[in-house]
Amino acid sequence: MMPKETVQVKEIAPISSFEEFGVRLASMAPALDEETDPIAYFAPQISQMEKFALGPFQWCIVDFANQKLLEIGGMIEEFTGKPYAYWVGAPADEYVVELAKPEHIPHWMGYIQFVYEYILQNPFTNKDRMLHPHIYLEMRGKGGMFRNVVMQFIDWKVESNGGVRYCLCQVTDLSHLSAQIVAPQLVILEVKNGESLLIRSKSPQATPERLHGLPVFTPREKDVIKLLAAGHTSKLIASALGITKNTVENHRQRLLKKAGCYTSSELTAYAINHGLI
Repeated sequence: MMPKETVQVKEIAPISSFEEFGVRLASMAPALDEETDPIAYFAPQISQMEKFALGPFQWCIVDFANQKLLEIGGMIEEFTGKPYAYWVGAPADEYVVELAKPEHIPHWMGYIQFVYEYILQNPFTNKDRMLHPHIYLEMRGKGGMFRNVVMQFIDWKVESNGGVRYCLCQVTDLSHLSAQIVAPQLVILEVKNGESLLIRSKSPQATPERLHGLPVFTPREKDVIKLLAAGHTSKLIASALGITKNTVENHRQRLLKKAGCYTSSELTAYAINHGLI
């Protein structure tokens, strides 16, 4: 029996200014129960990041109340082109303005607010429930060129009133992927008791010049992409779609060729970024 999976597509409005963004987040950030050392609190997660990194990365701890980078680490200079002292304690909007692609920033702010509100409505307090929010976008690298990245919300501290003040985020360079991120995308994967809920943002309207040259996928190919993205094997996909395993493999090879990808994980990222799932 295949695990139950639910997919929801949300239309998330962009936020036009950092001032508006800051006011919204600050209004939701709670007072602290007690003085907490956020670096010590998140130390176990920070110590494991290198083991699971998919590329050059950096991490930061953000205070939602004042949107400041309380601490930052990882491959900072390689990732941003600036040293630790330049970033620690800096306002988060300075980090975003300097590194993020300008047209992605309003969507990025809208996605951050959506994630924060989602966490507040569904606090991360149940050990049987895993929540993985992440945002795909383009950011400037050390050499000044924009490249694909994914921003992951690794963990957050829930206060006694259910509010969240501190959040640990990791930003990873995905420029090794052959497909360019056409538009920023929010994805939240929630897993509980073997069932998964995938929430993704509706892709912002792409300009005609960006749509030019994108491959066309058949409905069957989109079905295969969705199941591949859910982590199903060719055998399970064949059973779910009523086709043979060899047919699934043929679909997979054609999909990789169309998308210009080399692995199923690259194909999954491509499908998310282009609104195919």
